[in-house]
Formats: sequence, C-alpha cells, structure tokens
Amino acid sequence: MPIRTPLRFRLALHRAHERSAGTRILRRRVAELVGDDRVLEVGSGYGDNAPSCAAGYLGIDTELPSVEIARRAHPQREFMAWNLRTQGPVPGEFDAVLFCLAVHELTDRDAVLDVAIDQARRRVIVADYDPGLGGWLRIREGLLEKGKLGRYLRFDLPGHLARRGWTLAHTEAIDEAYRSWVFEREGC
Repeated sequence: MPIRTPLRFRLALHRAHERSAGTRILRRRVAELVGDDRVLEVGSGYGDNAPSCAAGYLGIDTELPSVEIARRAHPQREFMAWNLRTQGPVPGEFDAVLFCLAVHELTDRDAVLDVAIDQARRRVIVADYDPGLGGWLRIREGLLEKGKLGRYLRFDLPGHLARRGWTLAHTEAIDEAYRSWVFEREGC
C-alpha cells in the first residue's frame, strides 16, 4: 500500500523545488520549446507551465487536488482532472503535447504516452530528468521515488516514439539534471 504524503507537505516541497535555479532554467526552456503552439500538458500538476503557453493551454492531471490548486493559481488557463489511460483522448485539438517532469512519474507509461502522442498534430515535447545522469538519480530513486525512477532510467523514450511514427528532432541538456526532447511527426 503506497504511503500518501499530506498535500500541505507536498506543496511545501513543490514550492522549494520551483525556487531552485535548475527548475527556473527548466521553466524558461519549456516556454522557448512550446513557442506559439496550442499545448496539452499531461501531468500538469499545479500548472507551473501554464503561463509559458501563449497560444492556448489545457493542463490535465489525474489528481483532483492538484487540478484545483492549478485552477486557483492560473484562472486564465484551463485544467481538467483526466486519466488518458482510462478515459482516452482529451477533447480538443493541440499542436503539441507537453510532458514536463511527468514521464518519470508514469507507472503506466506506454499506455499514457500512446494516447497522448496521438493528440499532438505537430510535436511532442518532453522535459524531464536526464537518464544519462544516472549516478545521483539512482540514489534519489532509493530514497524518494520507490522504483519509479529506475524504470524511467531504463525506458527508451526516443525508441518508443519512433515506433509510433515520431522522429527525434532535437534533444539537449537543460542543466546538470534535466534534458529536453522534441519529437516531430514523420511527414509533418
């Protein structure tokens, strides 16, 4: 049975994380990558990327408390409690699908990715921990992530998307902890 961390404690950790230099760099880079696309963000959490999406934004998360916090923090943006695996595609059209610090959290990664990437007309943008920096992340895995991060470090994101018709257009280290990947649909 998983241990549930109280929301108040999770919010305090989140606020500290958002103040870190690496996270500030990550948010700026996400804004650059998104550009003028209409974005569906999967695993939007508290909506920290919503202000970066100029053309339009829908954030979805499976946790209703996170969605409610995001709605209060960013009333000009749209958020929904939605589970792609069980509810299927989200209504609407999106130029890009964004996963920011979300792919490593997914326990049903293949199913969620498969539904989400079909929603993107042009691009899939992933910003997450850099699997190439496995040393310190493996320590974190044992302490905080309870196995999620280990499965993530072994996951072949480019291969998964390539098998579904997406080409890796660009990847780069954002800082010492984060990497971004931009995939484009073949033939676009």
